[in-house]
Amino acid sequence: MAKKEISLYQSAAGKLRIARVGPLTMLVIDGQGLAYCLTSDFAPVEKWAKSRPQGPNATIDSAKIIEKVDVMVCRPGTTFASTRGSTKPLEAVAKAMRANGVDIKEFSLPPELKDMGKPEDQVLVAKEAAEKKKAEALAAAGTHAPTEPKKAT
Repeated sequence: MAKKEISLYQSAAGKLRIARVGPLTMLVIDGQGLAYCLTSDFAPVEKWAKSRPQGPNATIDSAKIIEKVDVMVCRPGTTFASTRGSTKPLEAVAKAMRANGVDIKEFSLPPELKDMGKPEDQVLVAKEAAEKKKAEALAAAGTHAPTEPKKAT
């Protein structure tokens, strides 16, 4: 009886744990870290890996799969990969993570995405916008903001 051919995906599963969490796919290598990517981004990689024969060992096979993922958010200290992708796709991953109850503060994100989801004080935002508009109107008129008169003592 002929030996059954093992795919790259099956070989990598010995080292790399892959779990679906709603619209996210979680990639974990014990002792090396954790990463999230969108399931829609991981599906073509999974299909590709299932069509390839296994490599020399599970570590190399895991690395090949992880290398194919274009957009990924990792925890600091993850050794098998780093956060990668442009801002817009990373924002989609971060929103999906937050929607699934994952604390995005624990992950390496670009600075512009770190504060994503923080509630803004609407009153403060409106006040700052009004002050900015007033300053622009005064600058356009060529005058400076009026100063408060000095009090006589």
